[in-house]
Amino acid sequence: MVLTGINIGTYHTANGKQNLVDLLSALEQINGLDRVRVSSIEPNTVTDDLLHLVAGSKVICDHLHIPLQSANDDQLSAMNRKYRLEEYARLMARFRTILPTAALGTDVIVGFPGETEAHFEKTTAFIQAQPFTYLHIFRYSPREGTVAAKLDNPVQFHEIKRRSVVLHEVSQKLKFAYAEKFSGQTLKVLFDQFRDGLASGYTRNYLRVQVPATQDISQSILPVTLSRSDRGNLQGTLAGEIVREVV
Repeated sequence: MVLTGINIGTYHTANGKQNLVDLLSALEQINGLDRVRVSSIEPNTVTDDLLHLVAGSKVICDHLHIPLQSANDDQLSAMNRKYRLEEYARLMARFRTILPTAALGTDVIVGFPGETEAHFEKTTAFIQAQPFTYLHIFRYSPREGTVAAKLDNPVQFHEIKRRSVVLHEVSQKLKFAYAEKFSGQTLKVLFDQFRDGLASGYTRNYLRVQVPATQDISQSILPVTLSRSDRGNLQGTLAGEIVREVV
């Protein structure tokens, strides 16, 4: 199960007595529900209670996706984001302490109006200093009727493209380095694809894994011994007989 929504971190019941952490705690109690993954969640809504719940759970996946967008407060303000860099950096420190081996993704916008080379370099340096394991990179493009489309100092397309390429390279390095940490370990994989004798799926911590298989094992959770990483995608072998687990 993947929990998703617009600003999911602000979820609460009508009476305000239960929040996202309460919902996740309730989902943990459902018999047969093996995995719950939280989709993108805004940094100003990530609480220590949520981090500790993920850290101690056998059901909630140890993977969060927390958008950054930019490491510059003036850009964050222009984007109407509800957080600033200092707040985000403190969250990263808590994440690293509470969830030291968890996967952590983020979103970055390149070429937002007014983004200078200094802005971009600061964002890149900040990303490389954090526990991110992959990036989603978005090239800014103006949309008619939006506030951003009226902002001054647009970034030229060729520069937006160059910055995007730089961050894609950073993302690949982060992804590869994270995957390498798990080489040789045996982790459970939820398989979702089967083609040409190869089955693939995800671990709880969002590693993509591929194994040779003689039959379609999609919709099964099976242990896999991870052997090597191919550009951040792990190869492995099934660790034991195939016993289908319905998910």
